Amino acid sequence: MVMDVIATHRKEYPDAAFDARIETDRWVCAGTELDVAIAELLTNAVKHNPGSTPHVDVTVRDDDGWIEIGITDDGPGIEEMEQRVVTTGSETALEHGSGLGLWLVNWIVTQYGGSFKISSRDGGDGTAATVRLPAIEEGESVESVERGPTVLFR
Repeated sequence: MVMDVIATHRKEYPDAAFDARIETDRWVCAGTELDVAIAELLTNAVKHNPGSTPHVDVTVRDDDGWIEIGITDDGPGIEEMEQRVVTTGSETALEHGSGLGLWLVNWIVTQYGGSFKISSRDGGDGTAATVRLPAIEEGESVESVERGPTVLFR
């Protein structure tokens, strides 16, 4: 699924460079709308990068009972206010997000017991988004790994 979303973005954004490393053969316990979340993160990585050739790295790897999907870019980074709004789950008249995309990503991921984090990369250039979802082995039942929706915001 991740490689399919990347292939679509390579066609849509031919001036951008997408590198992918799939370091696991396990699947995630999530629904088909996960591709919408991944597409949103890839689109943000390209659209919010003022450079002539945006570079986006995607890594999918095992982390114990989880699959971690990391998406990093070389753009200007994400504003602290945007980070806080998604992290805390609340907006005010003075602190609010600029769109619905990151909320959508968070909603999709948390519906499957996962988590979503976004921040500026270490060193200041670019953004790092991390999606963590329950892992599932071939032949393993969904019921054995399924987790209820995550409540991140209280």
